[in-house]
Amino acid sequence: MFDPVKLQFNVSDLLQAPRRALSGKQIWLHFRGVVTAYVILLPAIYAALLLSGLPLAKVWDQYGLYPFFAPAQASQTLAGLLPYALYLLGWTWAIAVIMLSSAAGSRATYRELKGDPFYGVLEARAHARRYWGSVLLSPVTLMAIVIFALMVAALLGLLSSIPYIGDLIFIGLLPVNLAGAIFTLLTLAVVLVLVTMSPAVTATWEDDATGTAFQVFAAVWNQPLRVLIYPLIVGVLAALSLMIFGWVVTFGYQLVVAVFSSRWLMGEHLLALLAWAEKIAFSGYPALLTYIPGPSSGSLAASLTGWATLMGGLLALMLMALYGMVLAYGLAVVSAGQTLSFIGIKWHMDHENLLEREDSEDSVEAAAESSDSEPGDTADA
Repeated sequence: MFDPVKLQFNVSDLLQAPRRALSGKQIWLHFRGVVTAYVILLPAIYAALLLSGLPLAKVWDQYGLYPFFAPAQASQTLAGLLPYALYLLGWTWAIAVIMLSSAAGSRATYRELKGDPFYGVLEARAHARRYWGSVLLSPVTLMAIVIFALMVAALLGLLSSIPYIGDLIFIGLLPVNLAGAIFTLLTLAVVLVLVTMSPAVTATWEDDATGTAFQVFAAVWNQPLRVLIYPLIVGVLAALSLMIFGWVVTFGYQLVVAVFSSRWLMGEHLLALLAWAEKIAFSGYPALLTYIPGPSSGSLAASLTGWATLMGGLLALMLMALYGMVLAYGLAVVSAGQTLSFIGIKWHMDHENLLEREDSEDSVEAAAESSDSEPGDTADA
C-alpha cells in the first residue's frame, strides 16, 4: 500500500476521471457489463418486436443487431402488454448489470486513490457482488416510498370527493398534502441521483441499501448544487472522452486497413473480409459507416468463399467488441467521476476524507499482517 492520493475536494478532482478510466482494468470491468447487457437486451427487444406482429425479416432489415422498440409498435390491447413487459424487463436487467459493473469500477478507482494500484479485477467484482443489494435495492427502497406516498395521496383524493365533508378534508389537510408533495418530489430526485451514484457510494462507504440511500439523501439535502453540477461535469467529460477515444480507435482501424490491404500483403482479400464484417457489424444502420469509413463493397463481399465468410463473421464480432470497448471507456469515466464526486461531496458534508477511512479490505489486510507477525513475536518472547 502506498500513501493515498492528495485530493483538492473540488471540481478540479473530477478532471482526473478520464485518465483514471483509461486503463485495461477499468475498461475490462465495464466491457463485461456492456457485453452482458447487450446479450440480455438483444433477445428481449427482438422478442418484443416479434410479439408486436412485425416479421423477423423486416425487423432484421430495419434494425440488424441493434434493435429498437417503440411503444407505438405494440397493439394497445391486453395482449400488447407482453411486448412492453419484455422490453421493460430487458432494460431493467441490463441497467442492473451496468450498475454492478460500475460498482466494480468505482471500487477499483477508490482503492487506487487509497494507494492500492494492484487492486485486481477479481477483487473489484467480488466486492460488487458482495454489496449488490446496496447498489440495486437503494433506488428500489426509495421508489417504494414514492409509490406509497402516491397511494396515500390517491386515498386522500377519494376522501376529498365526498360531498360537503370532502371540502373540509381538502382544506384541513392542504398543508399536509403540500408537505407530502414536496417530500415526494425530493425523493424522486434522490432516486434519479441514486441510479448513477449508488455504485460509487457503495464502493466507498460500504453500507446496506438503507444506509446508501441515506447518504445520497443527505448529499442532495446538504449539497444540492454539487450534486447537480458534479454529474453534469462528469457527463461532459465522459462524452468528450468517448468521442476522442472513438476517433483514436477509428483512425487506428483505418491505418491497419490501409497497411494490410496493400497489394503486397492481403490485398483485396482483406477488403472483401472487411466489407462482409462491416455489413454484419453495422447491420440496420449503414449510416454509421460514414463515421467509421471502411472498404465496404457489396461486390467484394459477394466474392467470399465459405471459409472467408466465416472469418468475416468473426471479424464482425471483433469490430463490435472494439467499439464496445469505446463505450466501456465512456462508462468507466462516469464511474471514476462519480467516485471522485462522492468523495468530494462527503468532505464538504462531514469534513471526512474517505481515502483515510478504514474499509473492509483494509481490516482484512491489517488482520493478515497481525497474524503473520504473531509467530515471530512469540519466538522472540
